[in-house]
Amino acid sequence: MKIEELQIILKDAKAVIFDVDGTILDSMPIWQECDDIFLRSKGKDPDPNLHDILFPMTLEEGMTYLKTTYELQESTDEIARAIQEIVADAYRYEIPAKEGMVELIHFLHDQGTRLLIATSNERKPVQDAMRRLGLDACFADMLFCTEVGAGKGTPLIFQRAAEVLKTDYPDIYLVEDGLYSMKTAKELGMKIIGIYDQACIQDQPEIRQLADYYVAG
Repeated sequence: MKIEELQIILKDAKAVIFDVDGTILDSMPIWQECDDIFLRSKGKDPDPNLHDILFPMTLEEGMTYLKTTYELQESTDEIARAIQEIVADAYRYEIPAKEGMVELIHFLHDQGTRLLIATSNERKPVQDAMRRLGLDACFADMLFCTEVGAGKGTPLIFQRAAEVLKTDYPDIYLVEDGLYSMKTAKELGMKIIGIYDQACIQDQPEIRQLADYYVAG
């Protein structure tokens, strides 16, 4: 289905929880490209497979790899801060919403549906992006895994969300691109709207089976 069709499905919905990265925001590319952007700013030519090389590494291992492989003058801490700033600027100024998401959120807010964000991202970049897109006032609250103290593979953030929304699980929809998060919410009894994102392409067959509704890319 298309994102526009969700307005029909969610007409009169009591409460909807939105993920951010890969769901509201088309933000996954910046996480795949930020290291390349940094290296090019230093006059270096990044390996075409750099993201795959860094993916299994810890942050410290990755920064050490960049410093050593590309003979950078900066310390590993300075490299990490510079890359983090590239990402932060992207949220603040550039990352677009996925097609139709801004309109859907405004539609739900205008009809009185209680909306909430539940994300693994940090507070500031999410708030910056929502403010820029004019969506910050649409949400009753924003919950962050780093502040709740547990990831979406456990039910805690969704339990907190239900408390904030003052809504029973069967009356809550989760709009999400991540399979592990969908599984957690489904076990609680929530309805699942799966959103296609290229970063989760390997999970699409299982997402299609699990989701109550599926928005294709």
